[in-house]
Amino acid sequence: LRQMNLASIQKPFNLSRTTSRLLRKKNKNDRNQLTELCEGVIRVHAPLNTKVSMAIQLDEQTTAKDITSRFQPEI
Repeated sequence: LRQMNLASIQKPFNLSRTTSRLLRKKNKNDRNQLTELCEGVIRVHAPLNTKVSMAIQLDEQTTAKDITSRFQPEI
C-alpha cells in the first residue's frame, strides 16, 4: 500500500491544456496595477451596482454616502 501511494505521488500530472492555463500564475503586471494607486486613493468594487470598479480619491470631508452615490444609477 505504501509503495502504491509513493508511486502515485511521484507520477507526473497529465493536465489538459485548459487546466494548465487555469493553474498558471497570473501576470505580474496585473498585481502591479493594483499597487500603483497613490496615497489617499482607494479602489472600490461594487459588482451589484452600475459601475463595477472605481478608484476614488479620499479627503477629510469624504463620507461613505459620497462614495455610494457615485455607484447609484443616475435618474
